[in-house]
Amino acid sequence: MLSTTDLLDLAKARAGGVSDYRLAKLLEVEQVTVSNYRTGRSQPKNPIAMRLAELCGLDAAEVVLWVNLERASSDSDRAVWQMLLARLKASNPASQPH
Repeated sequence: MLSTTDLLDLAKARAGGVSDYRLAKLLEVEQVTVSNYRTGRSQPKNPIAMRLAELCGLDAAEVVLWVNLERASSDSDRAVWQMLLARLKASNPASQPH
């Protein structure tokens, strides 16, 4: 599982080492939004997580699950996202470990 910060860094690297400002433009969000993701003040909503996945060359469903797991505010919420992530991995045994 990659954290939001890891995803942002990977997306920047895959886009040629761009700045957070340029990454924000690629994600179609404000630069402050990327800063908020980095500091944990907010997490990407699912459509942004899907754009991050595309920029990173990763499976969108898996990235959405990672972001929701990171965003979860209770143990029961985390358990749901972990279960869904496990089911996704089980249904796609060819996927690479992250």
